Amino acid sequence: AGVTQPLDVVKTRLQTQDVAVGSVRHSAFPKYSGFVPTVMTIVREEGAATFVRGMLPRMIHAVPSAAMCWGTYEAVKSFLA
Repeated sequence: AGVTQPLDVVKTRLQTQDVAVGSVRHSAFPKYSGFVPTVMTIVREEGAATFVRGMLPRMIHAVPSAAMCWGTYEAVKSFLA
């Protein structure tokens, strides 16, 4: 989850730019036009720290989720063996 956090920031920006509620921008052209231009715009306007903002809550969610997934997998594997 920590490795993919920056990629998810870019993905989310690209996916939600057309549905932003209360957006100040009222342009016919989207703010972000692709992966690299989106990265460059985010770094220029908000700084590189934006890519890791929110990492702690994401990790707090991902670790127990992965533990439950692997625990269930091992239990079912033992049951079926």
